[in-house]
Amino acid sequence: MVFLFYKISLSLQAVLTQNVQFPIIMFDTFLKSSLYRILRNKYILTLLIAGIWMLFMDKYSMIAQWRMRQNLGELEKDKAYYLEGITETDYKIEQMKTDLQETEKYARENYWLKKPNEDIFIIVNE
Repeated sequence: MVFLFYKISLSLQAVLTQNVQFPIIMFDTFLKSSLYRILRNKYILTLLIAGIWMLFMDKYSMIAQWRMRQNLGELEKDKAYYLEGITETDYKIEQMKTDLQETEKYARENYWLKKPNEDIFIIVNE
């Protein structure tokens, strides 16, 4: 631990004795670079700001688009599930229209209908 502090203090002394001002030098080189000249153009700056706005801050930003795509996938799975249920129900309806015994079975199971000489016992599983 002491060695680490000693090494840090030596590196600080080296920087302070050389009078190097890194942020100022980096800023001066940025002002002289071609990137600064391009960003200084008001049209490029407007396009850059509008692009950032559309990518991150808009109602339909990239994040919102990603979330909507995930939601779309879930909705498509739900749609497939319900369409399968609809086809099964349509098949059962067609089967009940053609077969009288199937209609009677459905009525007895779901609506507890009975013949006049029968008794119904309902067993509830808990």
